[in-house]
Amino acid sequence: MVAKLGSAFSVLPFDKADTLVGTSLTDEFLNTIANADLDGAVTVTSEITWVGDEGGGDSAPAVANVTGVANHPGIISLATGATTPADGDIAGLTLANTVLADDNDFYMGTIIRIPDVSDTKVSFGLTATRTEAVNSSAANVVALVFDPEDAANVGDAMFFLQLNIGGTDQEVVFDQALVVENEWLILELAVNDTRVVARVTVDGDTTQPTTQVKELAGAMATALLPGYLVEAVGAAEELINVDKFVARYLRKSMNSLLGA
Repeated sequence: MVAKLGSAFSVLPFDKADTLVGTSLTDEFLNTIANADLDGAVTVTSEITWVGDEGGGDSAPAVANVTGVANHPGIISLATGATTPADGDIAGLTLANTVLADDNDFYMGTIIRIPDVSDTKVSFGLTATRTEAVNSSAANVVALVFDPEDAANVGDAMFFLQLNIGGTDQEVVFDQALVVENEWLILELAVNDTRVVARVTVDGDTTQPTTQVKELAGAMATALLPGYLVEAVGAAEELINVDKFVARYLRKSMNSLLGA
């Protein structure tokens, strides 16, 4: 079944990339304008225009620029905020508009690191709101989720793929891709109107990264926001570092542009 969405993990064909059927967005975060308070659908300007927002408290979540390191030239931090930090503070950063999964394949990928794996919840994927609590059994979610409070999904060691459709929750754990604090990892998600396929890649060992692929079946019929959610566990500011974001969508034919 994974092969059905396999093409979504590939770059757009050269003869489709600059046509009407192909869409591609990339943000290297080299031109991001920092914003110290993402309170109330605040625009964040970068190579892509993002929308930031605050949920759960009043701690002034923020996007800040981080000094680049080898192999990661453009880095931002997405933080829950340090003004009045509290358990459940949320920082959301999403694209401005929603995406509806259809019989074409929508792909999104990112490179992130988690400086504090024991106290940071993370969601990368598609959610109904940019202030949604992470792993809260919201009605409609398609995301890669990291939750140190979720004992059933092995705490602060692994991501899991979550597909919630109309309140029915499905989950599968990336039990071979162990997350190490403050090390870079790659998250990828491909979704259509019948299933979602996800891939997590971690550093592994010195010779070979560890990559694991999981999938869940289900027909997502709700338009959702692509992006990131970060939630604090405990009364301290928490954050993730983000190095790159990519989104791709390839219509299968010119007829699909006309609804045919």
